[in-house]
Formats: sequence, structure tokens, C-alpha cells
Amino acid sequence: KYKGPISINGSHQEGFANKSSNESYALTAMFVAIPLLLQKPSKNSKTKEHVAHLARRLILWKEGRFEELLKEGRAIQKGLEKLRGNVNTEHTRKVFSRLMLPVLCVD
Repeated sequence: KYKGPISINGSHQEGFANKSSNESYALTAMFVAIPLLLQKPSKNSKTKEHVAHLARRLILWKEGRFEELLKEGRAIQKGLEKLRGNVNTEHTRKVFSRLMLPVLCVD
């Protein structure tokens, strides 16, 4: 179980601000961390699973095991692509237009 403060950005912010040797990737790491750590494990996963995965991912992050996190993220994204299948762009365009038109036409 993960115990401790949830500060995923602290050292990376310092690395960027202080022009340290890790400056080149510090900002990228900050932007990648949150979506990577909070990614749902599956389409139908429950809150209890989310908490368990987040705790495990925070431990991996703190230990610097970024490759494992990235590998898991890629696997989840690949699964999502399979679920989506072929996207009908015409249908997507119509739905987007229908939903956005009232917003854009407000006086």
C-alpha cells in the first residue's frame, strides 16, 4: 500500500526551475505523470480497482520505474483502440455539429 504525500511533480518542478541535469525531461514528466497514473485499467473497472492501481503506480513512479508505467499505459491504450474499432468520421462530424451548434449560436 502506498503511504506518503502524493507529490508527483515536486522534484520535476525543481529540476526544471533549477536548470539541473534532468531539465530536458522534467517538464515532460510533469505533463505525462497525471494522465499516466490516473488511467482507468479497463472500460468497466470500479473505484476500488482504480484506487489499487493508482497506489501501485505511485509506488512505481516514486521508485523511478517509468518503463513499467509506460508499458502498462501502452497496453491500456492498445486495448482502447480495439474497443473503438473503426470510427465513422461522418457520424462523428454530425454528432459534433449537432452538439456544438447550440453553443456557437448563443447571442
